[in-house]
Amino acid sequence: MASIKPEEGCFTIPSKCQICDNSSILKWMCSECDLYFCANCELKFHRKNKILSGHTKIDIENCDTENITEIIRKAEVEGVTCESHSKQKCDLFCKDCHNPICKICVSMGSHKNHELVSIEDIFKEKSIERKDFQNRIESSIKHCTQTANDLEYMLEKATEKYNTTRKNILCTERQLLSQTKEYFKSQVEEIKSEWENIEESVNKEMKKVDRVKGQLDEEDEILSQDITPFEVLTRKHQTNIFYKVNDSIFHKKLQQTFYTIIEETRRVTLTNEIGFLFELNLLKGPNFKQTASFETKCKSISKLILMDNSKAVIASYKDEILQRIQFEKSELKVEQEMSNTKIFDMDIMQNGDILLSVEECELKLFKENEIAEHAPFHPFSPLKTFGVHVNRENEIIVGISAGFPNEKDEVSKPGKIVVLNSKGSIKIKHEFDQGKYRDQLCVCPTRIVTNLDNTICFIDIYKKEYYGDGYDKK
Repeated sequence: MASIKPEEGCFTIPSKCQICDNSSILKWMCSECDLYFCANCELKFHRKNKILSGHTKIDIENCDTENITEIIRKAEVEGVTCESHSKQKCDLFCKDCHNPICKICVSMGSHKNHELVSIEDIFKEKSIERKDFQNRIESSIKHCTQTANDLEYMLEKATEKYNTTRKNILCTERQLLSQTKEYFKSQVEEIKSEWENIEESVNKEMKKVDRVKGQLDEEDEILSQDITPFEVLTRKHQTNIFYKVNDSIFHKKLQQTFYTIIEETRRVTLTNEIGFLFELNLLKGPNFKQTASFETKCKSISKLILMDNSKAVIASYKDEILQRIQFEKSELKVEQEMSNTKIFDMDIMQNGDILLSVEECELKLFKENEIAEHAPFHPFSPLKTFGVHVNRENEIIVGISAGFPNEKDEVSKPGKIVVLNSKGSIKIKHEFDQGKYRDQLCVCPTRIVTNLDNTICFIDIYKKEYYGDGYDKK
């Protein structure tokens, strides 16, 4: 019997008779022989053969391709024979027994009170179900392939980090005093233990992905094969073979300390488990010289914007104060003060207005000695604004996040860097890095600047320390 192809509805009619291979005028199609032939061959061969004469033939001479497809499919379904009564065609399907049945089966009462439906209807339903299941299989194969690539990339990057960290630790060890050797040896062992744990976890997950992918490939190969309508109707699909990603595996990372390259030797005390004094080479900063100093009533200043050589705007996040000030010789004059104003970050626009980030879903605008109630900037709800910066093109760059990370969070909430035009509309969002596997870009971007080429640089608070009230930054 002819089979229903996986791509149901795709039939190609040959150009010549498939029996005599001469006539181009095709008249008949036998669904059981799966052959197209002319009227002459039907008379000479097909009709005269005792076995073939009983086959179901379809007159295709006056049908278009779409109608032929439907006729053939219908004929094949109607051609399903009963398992119990081999000479009978099945026209019903018993949902309770999960089998096609004939009229004799019904009359014998073996399916009394069972749910019976038309075999044509159930075939359509099963065909759609089969196609949907195959689509799920193929989608899951792509998912497994992507996950395997992500794990491979993670392993590659983690290996580089492991090798670099180990090299830095060993290099630093050689530069320190002899009493620190045991300390650095323990550091190497610690990072090795961490790495082995990560490597073992990733390799274990990769084996799991490969195993599941193999099962999916086998299932997909089976589903891609030509099968009979009876098999379509009776085959039960495995639903327990799909892979669920273990998200925690992607958040494993080395917790070792990174060391700074030598530039100028200084003696400093490092806070660590043993509290030794180390000779480390630290990066030398710019050689600034103090020319004047001024006292304010603020306990701390979180941001200062210089308006000109004698005026500035300062904000104290802890004191919740915003001030316009003027420098007068050795004194500082407060021209305006706004209390109960918790400014996280601010910057000045080209027209002199001050852009404020107050850890809300919208930016604020400080102009003409007051904070505007409704600023014309795109809202970021449910996320809040943190770092804010205006570049040379008068574009506004905003760091947004759900909030500071919590040490109880197993997975940090993702943040974004958003670029607005001067009118406050979004130009572009940066949520992932531009690498091959698009890792999360940031968690809570708190300070933002741009270089001469408009490259964006920012400070990100990416996790809360396990000890103390501080945060880890990068």
